[in-house]
Amino acid sequence: MMNKEVFGVIIGTMLLPLILTGCRSEPPPTAIVPSPSAAPSDTPVPTKTPSPNPTAIPALTLGEIEGPVLVGTPVPMPNEPITPENVDRLQELAVWGKGQVKQIAHSADGKFLVVGSTSGIWLYDAKTLEMIRFRQTIDEVTNLIFLPDNETVMAQVGSNTIIRWNATTGELLGSWNVGVGVLRNTALAPDGMILASALEDGQVGLWDIESGRLLETLEGRLEAKKLVTGLAFSPDGALLASTATGNTIRLWEVKTTNLLYTLPGHSNSASTVFKLLFSPDGAILASASSDVRLWQVETGTLLHTLVRHDSGP
Repeated sequence: MMNKEVFGVIIGTMLLPLILTGCRSEPPPTAIVPSPSAAPSDTPVPTKTPSPNPTAIPALTLGEIEGPVLVGTPVPMPNEPITPENVDRLQELAVWGKGQVKQIAHSADGKFLVVGSTSGIWLYDAKTLEMIRFRQTIDEVTNLIFLPDNETVMAQVGSNTIIRWNATTGELLGSWNVGVGVLRNTALAPDGMILASALEDGQVGLWDIESGRLLETLEGRLEAKKLVTGLAFSPDGALLASTATGNTIRLWEVKTTNLLYTLPGHSNSASTVFKLLFSPDGAILASASSDVRLWQVETGTLLHTLVRHDSGP
């Protein structure tokens, strides 16, 4: 007879393969691996946007620019660096901004508003305030006057240049350089035919608007080295009032250039007379300094003195 321990080992050896086979009778679970092409339904897969083909930027020239261009306007890069040898070939390509406003004028019929700035002359529709056109100037606009036809604008550019411009068509009608001094103040005759300008050393020039010709210079009749600070034509254009540092007011007959009156003006005032204005009927002349004085044009008599509000009783 077999030993019981030996018999047990034999039986265990026989049953072990059966036990292991039974443990493998059910296949192990298969791991679920997501497909590489599958994406979560709530996360869109971005797609690459094709880049547009580059577009050539045309070169800009001053003649193509109707007005100062806005920020962001492409400007072609220079082909060569600026040197002393090629500086005389520089060309303006673009202008940004409208410049600093210097002068504003309305047409008499109320249709147009013209603005002079450091970059040029701007014409606007006075009702809609829409810009109509722009004219670039070589210097800042220091004075603007609308002529009686409500279309022509006289502009002082810089210190001694006058241009005549048709604002409705944009046509440059004429320009001239005074060439005899620096323009300080200007006044236009009511008929738009004569321009009075204050020059250096107390001189007053009378200019023909159509030709730009100097008709008369009121020189040697004013104190030397005086600065003309105010000019005004009478409503009928027959008289011209002028004032200079020293506060003396003079009244001239335009046709003959004769001096009619010398008014003491504001001789006791430390402030300069800076403005002259005729009444609509031409009978009274007002002069403004630290106070305002009213003069009878026919006799040169002082009628009233209007004291400014802060000077006391």
